[in-house]
Amino acid sequence: MRTGQNVGGLLVLGIENHYSPTYERCFVLVHYLNPDVRKAPAVYSDLPTFYSELWDAFEEKMLSVCSDAPTPNLNLMCTIQDKEHFMDCNACRSFIKDRMTK
Repeated sequence: MRTGQNVGGLLVLGIENHYSPTYERCFVLVHYLNPDVRKAPAVYSDLPTFYSELWDAFEEKMLSVCSDAPTPNLNLMCTIQDKEHFMDCNACRSFIKDRMTK
């Protein structure tokens, strides 16, 4: 997968990887353009423009999806996969930052 490539109708904006000695895992962070933003009516102006998926490269498992939700209390597309019904953009961003920097 490359930057600027369409994957299943999604535009990949960037890819980062990081081996974490803390977690002894390799993580891959893929950034996408949200395709729903272009076709959404103005009523849905709070839709995030971008979102990212964090993957455990060893297990090929998605760990989280995190967006740039423009409204702080609107936790759209911000989940940590192992936590049932968990939606919090700040926690999601912290989760990703922790895994991509330690």
